[in-house]
Amino acid sequence: MRVPMSAFEVKPVLQPLELPSDSDLWSSAPRLAAMAWVRGPPKPRHVEREKETPPEEVDLASLAKKGEVVLKSSVKVFSSEDITRMTTLLTDVDAIVLKANTRYDESLLSHLINLGKPILPEWDRWGYAWYGRYLLGKLRRLGSSTFVPAGADDVKALIGALRAVKFLRCMRTLYVGDIPPHGIFDVNYDFDLIMRKFGTTFIRIDFEDYIREINEASDEDARKLANLWKGQCKILDGREEKLDFYAKVYIGIKSLLERYTANAITIDCAWLPDPEYVSCTAFSLLIDEGIPAGCEGDINQLIMMAALMAISRQAVLMGNLNENATHQDIENGIIVINHDVLPFSMRCKGCPIVLRDFHALGKGLTPYAELEKGALVTIAGLDEGMERIWATTGRVAWTKDTTHCRVAIGIKVSNAKRIMSEAFGHHPVVTYGDHIRPLQVFAKLLGLDFIHM
Repeated sequence: MRVPMSAFEVKPVLQPLELPSDSDLWSSAPRLAAMAWVRGPPKPRHVEREKETPPEEVDLASLAKKGEVVLKSSVKVFSSEDITRMTTLLTDVDAIVLKANTRYDESLLSHLINLGKPILPEWDRWGYAWYGRYLLGKLRRLGSSTFVPAGADDVKALIGALRAVKFLRCMRTLYVGDIPPHGIFDVNYDFDLIMRKFGTTFIRIDFEDYIREINEASDEDARKLANLWKGQCKILDGREEKLDFYAKVYIGIKSLLERYTANAITIDCAWLPDPEYVSCTAFSLLIDEGIPAGCEGDINQLIMMAALMAISRQAVLMGNLNENATHQDIENGIIVINHDVLPFSMRCKGCPIVLRDFHALGKGLTPYAELEKGALVTIAGLDEGMERIWATTGRVAWTKDTTHCRVAIGIKVSNAKRIMSEAFGHHPVVTYGDHIRPLQVFAKLLGLDFIHM
């Protein structure tokens, strides 16, 4: 079996379809529509519109040329039988794009909806789907929906959202440990529901398999990785004495991912028999490789992390909301994200990675580094029922080593008290940049509620 792609490799496959058009109907009889609308003079400002040069071309052909999408050849569809015949050809397609000026026949749309793919209106070089509102109206009548872009930013958000949808559908998650997990309680572990909603599959193994794989990892490979860490990181708490073993944790997890052809992982780490086997540093490295890796068996967080990684094409960290926070933090508009996993790529420029023990136990390995102060970040969470996403933006105010958990990040937001009161999900996720719009589109494509806090 082919090793699944990482979150950074996802590229949506788009299938343009040409349905019967308005012009086809209007030309079918010698009526006003044929005489005036089809063969009459063009609308002058439409002609002007076609000549306008966009700052950036984002039509389908341009996106394909830039490598943002894979664009299949357009196919004409005249009947439901045509759709049935091409079903197998659409297996690898991530979205259907209906060509502009399509007459949105409800019978054909019903058959397209049954394919389970997002149905989108075609947009022009500027990113405007001028007639998309008609498709939106028809799909709503049929119990579905779409997204109608109005400009280049909307198109970019749409492509990011499609990357997230695609990655979740090809995500194979290795779940290590017990179900339900022991460390958190507002988590959804209904794998059938998650498969239906997101397309994500799970493979479960027990702690014995996990520990055995780590213990049997190559000594030579571990030594090489440990030496690399010694050259790149500051090592405290006597961790250098067992650095080869902690390198084995990473190597063992990589081996398990390869064995089970998985491209995501979560561990019920609260029930690990020995803190020496914590995966904090290994997960930090995996996330930088595009592999979503989540703590405590928090599947909701893992779904949110995977989506944001695919949208942003960069590392995403997770953490507890407002742990290691004070009253004054909230009063001053600061929320705190606190955990032991920190992708190395998220450290501030010139800042060292420090490798320390786990929660001052003299065991395990956790990374610490400061984030870029003042940097814009997006914070997002998914509820237990996997029906709602919340998200906001803020700026990094400070980073502190708080031991338990190791990394605490203060983020200045405009609505700290609202987040304190209304945020949901155990672990929110954080990444650099503003990704609110693509998250909104992602939620829309999957029928999820989106709350911008």
